[in-house]
Amino acid sequence: MKNTPAYITVTKQSVYARYPDIDSRIIAHIEQWRDSVPVGTSMSIDKMMCCSATCGCPADTKLAKCKGSGHGMPVEIVLDLIFPEGSSCAIEGVKGISDTTPKQIMRTF
Repeated sequence: MKNTPAYITVTKQSVYARYPDIDSRIIAHIEQWRDSVPVGTSMSIDKMMCCSATCGCPADTKLAKCKGSGHGMPVEIVLDLIFPEGSSCAIEGVKGISDTTPKQIMRTF
């Protein structure tokens, strides 16, 4: 796996075989982000996954190099959780926005 920007170069199945708890780790990170920002906050998915509330990256800047805690979470699996096929995000209080570039996530309540 590559660590930045967390795109995988192996199959999703091999990631799940090596890290069977990857979904719960990603969901916990998204919930932590959700709980640390005000309602209406939106951010690129890459930045939300790589930055943390205490990493020091300004919220309104482009992600360059962050020392936050979310590194190594494969964006392909993150996108599967935020944009599940045929339905909306299953994580309460979070909405995926797919019509932006890059894709964004929003705190809804």
